[in-house]
Amino acid sequence: MAFLEKRSLRRGSIVSAESNFAVQYLRTHYPHLEVRQIEHAPKPVFHQVPRRPQLSPFRFIFVGGLSRLKGADLLLGALDRLKGEFPFELTVVSGPGGHQLPNLQASVSPELWSRIQFQCNLTSEELAAQSPPPP
Repeated sequence: MAFLEKRSLRRGSIVSAESNFAVQYLRTHYPHLEVRQIEHAPKPVFHQVPRRPQLSPFRFIFVGGLSRLKGADLLLGALDRLKGEFPFELTVVSGPGGHQLPNLQASVSPELWSRIQFQCNLTSEELAAQSPPPP
C-alpha cells in the first residue's frame, strides 16, 4: 500500500486530507500537490456533550473496527503494558464483524481482555451518551 501511495502522490495534482498533520506532511513531501483540508464535521450532538471524562477507572473509547489497520494492535499492546500501573477500562464501539479479534485477543493478556467492553451499532446519540453523567 505504501508503494502505491507514494507512486500515486508523485503523479497526482490534487489531494485531500483531514488533519493538520497530514496536510503539512503532504505539503512538505509533495510540494507539487494542491492539498485541500477537508475535515469531517461531527454531528451537532457531539458539540453538546459535557466534557467530564471518567477518571476512576480511566475510560478509553475506541470507535471503529478493532483491527490493525486502525491501530488497535498498538493500542492494545500499550494498554496491556499499563494494566498494572492504574485502573482503566476500554470500550470498543463498532459494527459487526471482527475477523481479527482472535489474533488481537491472543496477543494480549486475559486480564486486559477482561477490561474491554464491546458495543455495536450505536447511533450518534447513543455514542455521545457514553460520556459519564454529572457528579
